[in-house]
Amino acid sequence: GRRVAIIAAAVIVIVIAIGISVTVAGNSAEKKFEAIAKLDSQYTALTAMDETTDEYRTAVDQFLSDADALIASSKDYPGIKASYLKGLYEFSQKNYSAAASIFEAVSVSAKGSYLGSLSLINGAAAYENAGDQAKALEFYNKVWDDYGKNAAESTKALFNIGRIYEQKDDKELT
Repeated sequence: GRRVAIIAAAVIVIVIAIGISVTVAGNSAEKKFEAIAKLDSQYTALTAMDETTDEYRTAVDQFLSDADALIASSKDYPGIKASYLKGLYEFSQKNYSAAASIFEAVSVSAKGSYLGSLSLINGAAAYENAGDQAKALEFYNKVWDDYGKNAAESTKALFNIGRIYEQKDDKELT
């Protein structure tokens, strides 16, 4: 009897410990997803603000600080999405090289997902704006190579590949 009581008590303690662990992990994940929702809202608000105001500069500082904190604390979706939003910000500021680097990293971290293909398209656009057509072509081709016709961005990638080749007066698509 005593042995059964000890085993039962041990099982109860283990179940309670597991319950606490699951609750803590769930709360942590929930907080990260709340943080990414907040960061997404911050970015959307930035796009509507007057960039010449102090309010904008303060909002940018807060956005970048929050993005960096989320990137540092999460290697999964919230951190990857925070990086993606930071890439969008850099692109909007015409920091195309920085944006391209961010989108390239996100495309690797999010490979196989919608965010991965979207990052490739945005990275290609950033490289193109930075004047690197070869790297832009590489990224546009990677959308098709990695995602085929299944990505929403595939047709845009193919169109841009053709457009760049046409600009280069290369009608053979070699």
